[in-house]
Amino acid sequence: MQTRECDVPTGRVGTRPHSKRNLQRRAADAFLFAVHARVCSSLEMPGAMIRFFRSAAFVAAASMACCAALVLLAAPSPVSAAPPVVTSIQPRAWTIGTTQRVTVRGKNLQGATRLLVLGDAEARLADGVANNGQAADHVVFDVQVPTDAVAGPIVVAVVGPRGASPPALVVLDRLAVVTQSADNTQLPKAQSIPAGSCVSGVVGNLSRHYFKFAGKAGQKMAFEVVARRLGSALDPLLRIFDAGGHEVTYADDTQGLSGDCRFLVTLPADGEYFVELRDIRYQGGPQHFFVLRVGDFPVAFVPQPLGVPAEQTTTVRFAGEPELLPAVVRATDRWGIWLPVSAKRGEQTPSATAYVAVGRVPELVEHEPNDTSETAQLVPLDVGVSGTLAEPGDRDTFAFAGAKGTVVRIDAAAREAHLPTLLHLQLVDGSGKVLAAVEDIGVTKPTLRATLPADGTYRVIVGDLRGEGSVMHGYRLRIARSRPEVRLDAAVVSANVAPGTLTAIPVQIDRVGYSGALRLRAVDLPSGFAGAATLVAPGVAASAVTIEAKSPPAGTAGAFRIVAEPIDGSAKVPVATTALRGWQDVTGLKWPVPAVTHVQYVAAGEPQPFALEVSDREVTVGQRLSRNVTLRARRDEKFDAPITMALVPEKGGLPSGLTIKAASFAKGKSEATVTISATDKTPSGRYTVILAAVQKAKNRTTVLQAAPPITVTVRPTLRLQARIDRPQLKPGEKAVVHVELDRSPGLTGPLQVELVGLPKGVKAVRRMVPPEASAVDLPVEVAADAPAAAATRLRVRATVSIGKNNVAIEADGPTLAVVR
Repeated sequence: MQTRECDVPTGRVGTRPHSKRNLQRRAADAFLFAVHARVCSSLEMPGAMIRFFRSAAFVAAASMACCAALVLLAAPSPVSAAPPVVTSIQPRAWTIGTTQRVTVRGKNLQGATRLLVLGDAEARLADGVANNGQAADHVVFDVQVPTDAVAGPIVVAVVGPRGASPPALVVLDRLAVVTQSADNTQLPKAQSIPAGSCVSGVVGNLSRHYFKFAGKAGQKMAFEVVARRLGSALDPLLRIFDAGGHEVTYADDTQGLSGDCRFLVTLPADGEYFVELRDIRYQGGPQHFFVLRVGDFPVAFVPQPLGVPAEQTTTVRFAGEPELLPAVVRATDRWGIWLPVSAKRGEQTPSATAYVAVGRVPELVEHEPNDTSETAQLVPLDVGVSGTLAEPGDRDTFAFAGAKGTVVRIDAAAREAHLPTLLHLQLVDGSGKVLAAVEDIGVTKPTLRATLPADGTYRVIVGDLRGEGSVMHGYRLRIARSRPEVRLDAAVVSANVAPGTLTAIPVQIDRVGYSGALRLRAVDLPSGFAGAATLVAPGVAASAVTIEAKSPPAGTAGAFRIVAEPIDGSAKVPVATTALRGWQDVTGLKWPVPAVTHVQYVAAGEPQPFALEVSDREVTVGQRLSRNVTLRARRDEKFDAPITMALVPEKGGLPSGLTIKAASFAKGKSEATVTISATDKTPSGRYTVILAAVQKAKNRTTVLQAAPPITVTVRPTLRLQARIDRPQLKPGEKAVVHVELDRSPGLTGPLQVELVGLPKGVKAVRRMVPPEASAVDLPVEVAADAPAAAATRLRVRATVSIGKNNVAIEADGPTLAVVR
């Protein structure tokens, strides 16, 4: 059997080497072919295997597993009714410039009123469908996609009286959309598709799905499977073969596409060609959905530049395919996010999607040759630079002038833009000494930070960690002075909030050059929702925001964003916000689709069987002291389940020494106590404490409902202010020091107050101050033989019993001079 190679340099595409991996894959193919007789009618399942699957032991084991699952599903939960759940969207690709009928299947869909579309499309309940919106398992929408929409994935969710479904991703495409036929699991029943179409379908368990198209010799055909990037469980394997059964090419993972594949192939002859699509593990089911793109669309290209400045319009060109039309990108003031761009050869031709970062610096494009220190491309500081490692072993070098003591930060991006490059960065001085280096292993964003040791020229050297290179091995650098900025990363993409209740969204805070206090808030919320300010302590790297559903009508849903600003009145600090952690959780991918990682939305949910309240929303606690706050749960009459309470975030969200001990609600109880404690090391200030009812399963904590946030003011245990009626005394004279006592709440015992640091020959009376008193007078007398003394700053000391310890608290007092 002859094979032909694909002409794309990235991904495992082309002839199959006789590697251990591929021999194992062939063996697995043969075995699973035998197991599943539908795949190939000429093979039969072994009789022993048939007897096993029919055996009583197998049936009993399966029955026990099902019963166990039902028991788990029946476990009690504080949540009342479930919001919509989407298991299928057909088609999952929508053609730009058309109106399409879309069927959504799932659970709890009865009463669905709208399809929330957070992208370039509009949807409404379809007319002419009997009882549309009343069934629990399906609903039909008509979706209109404008002609100027940008191709690529967008976010959708079904909205109903119980809230909104978790987010789903669909693809906007310029290819004609075809729905997969139900019986294309055998080669003789291969589904005929146009050579320029987009197939939306689902891979069945232990199944292969076949498609066919007519091709001509020398014709270039592009293929792409979009599955993992949409959150699908499918790990696609795609094979192309001719009518004689000869494999032309195959593709498994294309680097940078999170397990999806994309490639270009030149057809060897006129005739009919077949496409086989399956899961590499032979798994399947409703969550193994896919979009298969077949046509003449770009494959090998990288946007140049790979970044655009915020609040500007930028023309983006494409490296790799010179005939691609430039794209115009209009960026808003929101930086730190990614925008989609369409790469196409003509206005009406099929396109492919790439992504550009929105930044705060001017953007440049690399110019070859720049492989060596002698040919390094000179760039200024505070700039973005985009480049391509065009061939294996390629290295790009950029030079900049730096002054001694300048702190330079270099941020790089490639994998998050779905490019295959694993970056290796070095910062070197004029002598070639490496000052800093970082390797991108595909887990974190590579960043270099260094203080320049002297005036001079410095170089940034960029390469691929594996020495690979191609037209697809692009990257973007930001080479800049390290200036203050804050990046927020939310852990939740969507939330359903019952009217009259709140939810809490954890937020990670990445601080660069700014450690001051912050004020966080959710803004741009839909009508009926409000966000309260969260006060974040200096240096704290985790927090949360709350969203309250004040009076949203049922079916209300919409996007929002989280913002932050310094509290201390310092100069404006730029803040970027994404929900990358939330999207990682939704899709299971380290690098989800870049253009959606900033998208978040909230919806009005169905009333819950309880509502949380707090006895005090403003609490003052002194250092070394504790205060109690009462949590209350207004329960429905028939709801008496325990309610588990937790701090949000559970760790890292409070200043040093401030601790929160929150008791959960026992079965049937409507009150619980929260103890707020501060140590003598807790810095004074105002901080927000957020508590929530949560559901815990394994390592996952889900917020069910947040209590109203509590603003905690931490202050000194006792403030002392003193003044003296006569700051100068002669021997034998007397004076009175008047001391005012400002106690923290909770400091209720008697105090012993005295003066210390008195000049020689001066005595003062020590006094006990009862709990109800807020001031005391301390008599002072100068002895007849006291020597003269210059003005001396007295100290006021109060001794108080806190717990089992006596604690001395001191403050500066007035000055006293002895004159003769």
